[in-house]
Amino acid sequence: MKILYFPGFMDDARDVRHGLLGRGENLGDLRIELRVASPAPLLRGRTTREEVLSAWAHELSRERADLILGYSMGARLAAEILQRLPNLGSRALLLSPHPGLSSDAERQARRQHDRAWAMRFRAADSARAWRRLDRAWNAQGVLQSRQPRFGRWAERFRYARELELLGLATQADHRTWYRQVRGIKVLIGERDAKFRELWRELPHDVVPEAGHRLLVDAPISVQKFCVELLEPKGSQT
Repeated sequence: MKILYFPGFMDDARDVRHGLLGRGENLGDLRIELRVASPAPLLRGRTTREEVLSAWAHELSRERADLILGYSMGARLAAEILQRLPNLGSRALLLSPHPGLSSDAERQARRQHDRAWAMRFRAADSARAWRRLDRAWNAQGVLQSRQPRFGRWAERFRYARELELLGLATQADHRTWYRQVRGIKVLIGERDAKFRELWRELPHDVVPEAGHRLLVDAPISVQKFCVELLEPKGSQT
């Protein structure tokens, strides 16, 4: 069975390859083919979110997967790709996605937030400076975890560009889509208070004793949901 994984921001897919899938080969008793979908190669030369997503949708138009799996920013992007390519996957499991900002004031504040971080990423002129910055990024409330995940200094310019082109400020509000769509399951961590509130009136499942980083905090729970969706009986849920 094939899983198409949309990784989160600064996510190198290690948690889905090793923690969730047993080194990329097995999910419970299921043999898994894992493919990672990343917009990174499409950022060069493009100046808007729409340009990136249009090119990405074209690139993925011949893909078919048994399960679409996305985390955080990757889950948000997976939702947008699925709106363009509804036949990309028969099922989808989205981990900690933001449904979208609902006002221009929120988008402007987030745009300023993302630009400030992008500037800091570009200004990290040594590995030591990057480590300090990476720790500051992971100290943000929603990202705090017992097992923080760190990005790569060599990729700092790409991270900055992703924030500018694909950050939350450039995303539409997808609440109506989430209420209407079928075949998609959203997971939110019990300890992720901000996202619990965001999803309070939207369909979702809560993962006990987990924060925002579900693949780190609760890989076994995520694995169970994946198996439920992939096994024949899961097609009836």
